[in-house]
Amino acid sequence: MAVQENPRLICYRVPRTGLTTAPPEPASRRRLWMDRNGGSFANFCLPMLIANQAGWELCSTHAIEVVWNGGSDTQALQVIKVSGEGKCPATSHFGFGILTWRLPFLFRTSPGWQLLARGPANSPKDGIAALEGIVETDSSVATFTMNWVLTRPDRVVRFEVGEPFAVLVPQRIQDLENIAPVILPLDADPDLAARYRAWAGARRQYRDRGISSRSRYDRFQLDYLRGTHAAHDQPEFHRSKIVLRRFLEPGK
Repeated sequence: MAVQENPRLICYRVPRTGLTTAPPEPASRRRLWMDRNGGSFANFCLPMLIANQAGWELCSTHAIEVVWNGGSDTQALQVIKVSGEGKCPATSHFGFGILTWRLPFLFRTSPGWQLLARGPANSPKDGIAALEGIVETDSSVATFTMNWVLTRPDRVVRFEVGEPFAVLVPQRIQDLENIAPVILPLDADPDLAARYRAWAGARRQYRDRGISSRSRYDRFQLDYLRGTHAAHDQPEFHRSKIVLRRFLEPGK
């Protein structure tokens, strides 16, 4: 039996760009606003934690401030380098209040795999929004850029050193196309309906108890986080975190 090769994600350094950009790293699960939230309750939301880690992030090697005057030409957006060594990859290239990060990398993936480039998950930033793109990195021989759009004129937006500006997520579009979605009544699956109702009843009882009656270790209902449910069934595949491999760089 042939051994199936793991999907590849290769990051080629493009020479002579002069840009200072750190290589991709596995995305962090931590968010400052989640840590600061009352009781840090957001850190018990496993779907958000998994989304935070789902990809490899590119982080800024410079601190920059960006301001847009509302115009459509490239001069309407100013990028000010506050700190950092070397040539800053952030620039105004397209106009219309779009901030462009140039990447000195050429990415390649296994046949059938594309690369989703998006902003960091669950990281709202006032006055600016990340734009997303899916790149055919299994066939393209071109580099691409990561872009954000300013949403408010005259609002100064700052990126700090080490702050992620892009997350790279390999995916297969053909898998999305092969999915056959359907809508059914819940009772079409009696076993699922019974397990859902058991969970819903336990959830109501938990809410009715009120926070004051809960122990210090029971401030949040952690069934989903632990992979357990009211019906006491254990899912076959449950993850509480993602552990991505770091990019290997031979010779270092």
